[in-house]
Amino acid sequence: MSRKLYLALIMLSLIWGGSFYYFKVLVADFNPLVVAFLRSTFGVITLIVLIPFFRKSFKGKIPFIPLISVGILNTVIPWTLICFSEQKMTSNLASVLNATQPLWTMILGILFFGIRSNRNQLIGLFIGFIGILILSDLHLSNVFSVNSLNFFAMLTATFCYGLATHITKRYLKEMSMFQISLGTLLVGSICSGFIVLLLEDPIQILTKISWHHIGALIGIGVFGSGIAYLLYFYLIQKGSPDFASISTYLVPVSAIFWGYILLSEAISWKLIIGLIFILMGVYMTNRKIKLNVPIKNLQKES
Repeated sequence: MSRKLYLALIMLSLIWGGSFYYFKVLVADFNPLVVAFLRSTFGVITLIVLIPFFRKSFKGKIPFIPLISVGILNTVIPWTLICFSEQKMTSNLASVLNATQPLWTMILGILFFGIRSNRNQLIGLFIGFIGILILSDLHLSNVFSVNSLNFFAMLTATFCYGLATHITKRYLKEMSMFQISLGTLLVGSICSGFIVLLLEDPIQILTKISWHHIGALIGIGVFGSGIAYLLYFYLIQKGSPDFASISTYLVPVSAIFWGYILLSEAISWKLIIGLIFILMGVYMTNRKIKLNVPIKNLQKES
């Protein structure tokens, strides 16, 4: 893996580190579908502003069905479910469950997309998840006290993320990362907006929005969607679905970083140990990522 990919991975993790906080702020005053609509819309506006810098990206045919599928699986469904989950779930637990995405990505890749995974990847994912548990300081009693429906909703969201990464890698490889990012967020904005119009009064939604909400929407929409999706699809295209999904392991780490910088929160030995486990897991998982190719291709080469 090149340094550019690792730099993009770190930047993405830093941006997404505060996403669960922003979700928490918005879901207190808006229903989950409204939050999904506002987030995707702010992301679309951000990318439209950036179009002059990516003019060369608009070339070739657009596979609409896969793009719409990725848009729904990457925005409408997971963002709605995450907001629903955080109504009765702590951001801490939500970020831990969000870190199951690499597991779903690997499982779906092996079962349905002809992806081979080596022993290092399996060990790396296991080590990384241990690090997540150490950082979160979760206890089984806390997990089982969560409403089962919210718990299942969060896992379903990460399943959608995992499936979307494979669809992107296989069916959208001819599109640029800007096309995929803009198309994905546009699908999310249109689909969630249509549902919101059927269920909510747009005027009431607008009257609810305060400067407090605008700040959260800039954080989760402009940076957490527009900019972050450019980085995310870059990781999928230039790296692999498994590599891109590893960003979810680093999100709790970035959350600790922001807590230390912005809130002067102490960094304990437990946090350092958890960080070491996560970094070890990331290293092990991507040590031989080039082996992660479709089985059909391997058969042709032999």
